[in-house]
Amino acid sequence: MNLKPMIKKEVMFLIIIVIASFMTLSVFSHLRLRRGAKTVVEKTTDGIIKIMQKRIPSSATIISTVMSVQIKGKGKEESIKLLRKSADLFVPEKKLGNYYYIVDSNGLVVADTKNRDIEGISYRNIITKKDKDRYLRIFEKIKSGEGFVNLHSIKDHGEEIDERFVYISKIRESDFWFIIDLKVEIISLIKKPLNLRTDSDSRAFFKSIIYVNSITFILILFFSFLVIKRIIRLEESTIEKNKELANSNMLLNNEIEMRKKAEDDLKIVNKELEQLSISDGLTGIANRRRFDEILQKEWLRHARENEELSLILCDIDYFKKYNDCYGHQRGDECLKAVAEAMNLFCKRPTDLVARYGGEEFVILLPNTSVNGASSIAEKIRAAVENLNIDHSKSDVSQYVTLSLGVSSMIPPQKVSPDFIVKKADKALYKAKEIGRNRVCLES
Repeated sequence: MNLKPMIKKEVMFLIIIVIASFMTLSVFSHLRLRRGAKTVVEKTTDGIIKIMQKRIPSSATIISTVMSVQIKGKGKEESIKLLRKSADLFVPEKKLGNYYYIVDSNGLVVADTKNRDIEGISYRNIITKKDKDRYLRIFEKIKSGEGFVNLHSIKDHGEEIDERFVYISKIRESDFWFIIDLKVEIISLIKKPLNLRTDSDSRAFFKSIIYVNSITFILILFFSFLVIKRIIRLEESTIEKNKELANSNMLLNNEIEMRKKAEDDLKIVNKELEQLSISDGLTGIANRRRFDEILQKEWLRHARENEELSLILCDIDYFKKYNDCYGHQRGDECLKAVAEAMNLFCKRPTDLVARYGGEEFVILLPNTSVNGASSIAEKIRAAVENLNIDHSKSDVSQYVTLSLGVSSMIPPQKVSPDFIVKKADKALYKAKEIGRNRVCLES
């Protein structure tokens, strides 16, 4: 499996996530800084305003008390003259951007701190330029009592701030009101550099975040490429090792196949050797060794089951003379033909035809009575004679013949299997003695 495209895809995804994280962090930090700066400016402004709001009422109380004493018991005209003179006492307050007006119950200015003759001018005409409703708000405050009135707002750096504050205080025991007109220019002068300072700090902080993030991103990118390079090397090494392992597996499989084939061949050879070890090389029937093994097993089985076991021992008549007359090759052919004739009459799986030695053959017939064995022996004898194999040197026939001895018994306990062979051999000897080419029994 090729990991390179997968690794590149994962790394690109990681880079995108890192970039998005850095951008989000930068924007979030900038917004937090702006919000913090705005909070600082607002709290500073509020602090200044609160200080002024605490200072102004105390000053207004002193001034209104002095004016009240001056005009106490005086007529309106005389009171106005005295109030005008008192206005000069408040000129220093202009340094703070404060102006003082004295108005009557109709809202007409009777004195101010600007030392100008504005008698008879409506206070509304003085302070009302943009907000026509604040005159009404001021004199609603006059009717309701003393206190502050915030006048209309102006724009400053996109934010709305109060343009001025007006503090209204009634001069006691008179029909006049004392108005302190506080412009917010001084607050704006303080607030503007604060805004500029916070903006500058915000931009500097934002730049530092971008710088740090950029360096971090470059380092992450650099180490990512190092990791990718190492992973690719590991992948190539893994692929190479997998190839080597595949080759080793292929060689191992080939070796296993070869060994398996060798084992199969060996089994075949062993089977052939085993067959050769239990078969007669000339006739192809069982040999003496195989006969001895089967006889031992069947002898014990028949003794255990109390069943009758029969054995036929055969010998080709005058076979030595046949070899001397016709040669050994013809003798071998004769042996093969006789063996094939015997096999024709031994059809059961347990029946066994074996070459006993030289021209002698033996036939083992399990679970067969003496009569059955005698019948098979006679059929074999007749079949061999009917092969019409010439034998000019025979004293009993012009063809090859057999002499057969039959023995049948239930194997006695503790008796060797050779006992039945000896009995059959004895019967064979009798058949030869009385003329050959015949079957004799030995029960």
